[in-house]
Amino acid sequence: MIRYCGRLCRAFARFDPLPGSAAIGFVALSLILFWPASGAGQMNGWWKAAGDSLTVDLGPQNRDRKASFADDGLAWESTVSFAMVGKSRVPLVATLPEIGKFEVQIANSAAGVEIRNARSEGGTGRAEIVSKSPVLEFKKLSDAAGDEADQLLKAGRARPEEPAKTRKPREVQFLRSWLTDFAKRRPRWLTAKEPESWSTADAQTLLGRTKELMTYDRAAVALESCGLEVDASVANYRTALEPRLAGVELVLSGKASAEPRDAAAAAKLLSARDLTALRRNFNVKLTCRLIPAANPGDGNAQWFDAQRVTCRAPGASAIRVEGKLHAAGGDRVDWWYLDRFRPGATILSLPKLPGVRWDQFSVEGGVRLRVVALTDEPVIYSFEIHAAEKSSSGKSSPEPSILIYESPNSTQRKFPY
Repeated sequence: MIRYCGRLCRAFARFDPLPGSAAIGFVALSLILFWPASGAGQMNGWWKAAGDSLTVDLGPQNRDRKASFADDGLAWESTVSFAMVGKSRVPLVATLPEIGKFEVQIANSAAGVEIRNARSEGGTGRAEIVSKSPVLEFKKLSDAAGDEADQLLKAGRARPEEPAKTRKPREVQFLRSWLTDFAKRRPRWLTAKEPESWSTADAQTLLGRTKELMTYDRAAVALESCGLEVDASVANYRTALEPRLAGVELVLSGKASAEPRDAAAAAKLLSARDLTALRRNFNVKLTCRLIPAANPGDGNAQWFDAQRVTCRAPGASAIRVEGKLHAAGGDRVDWWYLDRFRPGATILSLPKLPGVRWDQFSVEGGVRLRVVALTDEPVIYSFEIHAAEKSSSGKSSPEPSILIYESPNSTQRKFPY
């Protein structure tokens, strides 16, 4: 690792005329941003900024897709990870293999984003990922604090027709009230004697102090909302907050990822703990889910209402199952539960049929089989379960097969979706 850092520093010195300390700072920031976050070597993703949009495929061609069996039915799931830097909003587009409800969940609860307007539009799922990064520019925070303090003063002037003798004390009272509340929230920012001085200070003095404390209070809240710890005191709150705010802005704006000089500046302004906190809060992992649509009037349209077939029926070497689907009529999916199916002892034969797709899921004690219609036209399907044992002559035993038909009974179940 040290040898790698040395080569990286020399490379920057050769190709970019950065001062030596700036090059070292850039390397330090790069290692934190792009190296695994855990000291134990557990890789927690890379600092990979999102592009103009995020894409995810929930179709069978995605090998990372997983099936989830929940109370609301089968759900196809896939994850997408990225860093929410350099952008305030990123659209997400998902390829959907069938109609259904599309939703997006935040897998890491600390991520500083929110999901808006998740919906499905035909074969496409869409959502907007919005950053919860606060305002980080010190001047904007100062301007907002000034406006808030002026509003306090105006509240004390609600009745300008009053004589100044009664209006002026109320203006002072509004400002003192805010300062008193602030002293309770951040007592370490004040000397022990300062709150006493407020009792005799005039409105303009109190207004100036209110604006200053409001500004730095907003800066502290902004840093805290990014996951950074704020432990400021009267001796350092001015020098401790403003530089860190500038460093966070460099990282979250994407400047530190794009420019070596900005990266070096951020490395000087932020500690390793600060950068780790930013990784934790702005490296985002999303779980995209598709819950395929199901007909409430179809008795076996969900996995928990699958028709059960016992694979080891006494006296039979083969079981044949037959069924029908008619997507246009509301019968688009059939579920079967193959009880006591054992690979090696039992063989499942799923023929290639036009207009039919087989989704097979191995579970404890058997197999869940989902039969999906790919066309609106009526289709007839069948599959067979064979015993793998053979007689001493090498031929399958001659026992007759069992024929099972799909049950037409309707449960009239009210599905969550």
